[in-house]
Amino acid sequence: MPDVARDLVLECARDVVARRFDALEGRSGATILAEDFERAVAEYGKHGATIAMPPPGREWTFTDVHRIGDGHWKVDFDFWTTGGERGDLTLKLELWLTPHGTAVARVLDLRVL
Repeated sequence: MPDVARDLVLECARDVVARRFDALEGRSGATILAEDFERAVAEYGKHGATIAMPPPGREWTFTDVHRIGDGHWKVDFDFWTTGGERGDLTLKLELWLTPHGTAVARVLDLRVL
C-alpha cells in the first residue's frame, strides 16, 4: 500500500483518538453517525481502557491490510492503550487511490474485535 494511503489510515485513526467523530461520520458516507462512534469509544472506555495510537514505528504491527484490487484495500487498524499495550478496538476502513494519486477512505466500522 503506498504512503499516501498509509498516511490516510493514520489520519483516520488519529481522528478516533482525538474524538473527531464528525470527521469519521463524513468518511463513513453518513452510514455511521458521530454518536455511534462516540458510543463505541465510550463503551470501550468503560472497561478501563483508554485508546491511543500505536508507538512510533509500530503502527503497522497489528494492522491487517487486504488488497482488493489495483489501488483498492480493506484495512483493520488496531489501536493501542495509553498503557502501551495492544488494545481490542479496531477501525475498519476501505481505501482507494484516485487517478490523481491521492487516497480516499471510507470508514466501515469501529468495534471491539
